[in-house]
Amino acid sequence: IVPMIGKNADRKGCQKMKKIKAFSLVFVVLALLVSLSACGKDDNKALVGTWKADLDATQIIDEQLSSLGMEDLALESRCVITLVLEFDAEQHYTVRADAAATMASVSAYMEELIPAVTEQMYKTAEASGLDRSTFDSAFEERYNCTPEEYLQQQFDAQDLASTLTAGTTEGKYHAVKGKLYTVEESHDAFDEEEYDLYTLDGDTLTFTAIDSSFSGLDEDMVKSLLPIVFTRQ
Repeated sequence: IVPMIGKNADRKGCQKMKKIKAFSLVFVVLALLVSLSACGKDDNKALVGTWKADLDATQIIDEQLSSLGMEDLALESRCVITLVLEFDAEQHYTVRADAAATMASVSAYMEELIPAVTEQMYKTAEASGLDRSTFDSAFEERYNCTPEEYLQQQFDAQDLASTLTAGTTEGKYHAVKGKLYTVEESHDAFDEEEYDLYTLDGDTLTFTAIDSSFSGLDEDMVKSLLPIVFTRQ
């Protein structure tokens, strides 16, 4: 995110900031929405209703931060994405993020994360012989703000609220023997090779496997998200 200021210390810090944007929560949310949209039995009827799940994305972010050398940030907040899944009796479904709940969680998490990442930037600069005062002065001269303010601006620019509000997926579904097949409204047939595995126990709907090739998520990321547990509302 942050272009270079000064010499090696700034280059290292800036490269890390650019890579941090790669763990954008926007990607995580959209990928999850798509993952549930792959492809007359009582299995369909049993799913009818509104379901909600709180998906903790903190581990995904922590692992990516760790890969950038940012470990042990000791954040108390969790980054939780709240998903809402609705099935109707005509075998239509919608899946979306609860924008208000998700934004509240993400904002609280970022309030802790941004100062922690800023501190890591300072440590990187200091390790290369650049003190904080010099780093701040050079940064402000170039960007007219502090490093922390700049990171906040970058987060705000992603406009996660609009993405969450617009990120509704809908289509047709068919459930049989623990397999959920879904397809866009414009398609007539379900693909028997694309489905998610689930279990249903009363008011608890648990996804135990998601078609990673269809969702666009890599296999390791899928494993870190599972199981995804929804409760009937």
